[in-house]
This record gives sequence, structure tokens and C-alpha cells, in this order.
Amino acid sequence: MAMEDDILVPKPAANFPRNLEPLSVDALKQYLVELDRERSRTQQELERKQRATAAAEQVFRS
Repeated sequence: MAMEDDILVPKPAANFPRNLEPLSVDALKQYLVELDRERSRTQQELERKQRATAAAEQVFRS
């Protein structure tokens, strides 16, 4: 992983936050499913990066 990866901030998706007003009940439910998946994916990536940071800190402490 290059150092630049931590510096670059991705552009927000064009459809976020989504306008919820025109969505049907079913579409809102589907949107929640999509958000849950994205939250889970984001949490996994955060945990992966935290483990990598902790491992790097251990190397420099030794």
C-alpha cells in the first residue's frame, strides 16, 4: 500500500445522499439493504487498516 492511498479521498458518489422522497416503500427497503452492505464493507476496510497500522507500530516499537 502506497502512502498516497491514505491521503487520497474518494469523491462522493453522485447519488449520495439520495433523494428519498420519490422512492417507494420497496425501493426504500432495497436502499437500506444497499446501505447495510456498504456499511459492512466500510467497517471491514477500517478494521483491516487499523490492524495494519497496529502491526506497523509494533515493528517500530521493537
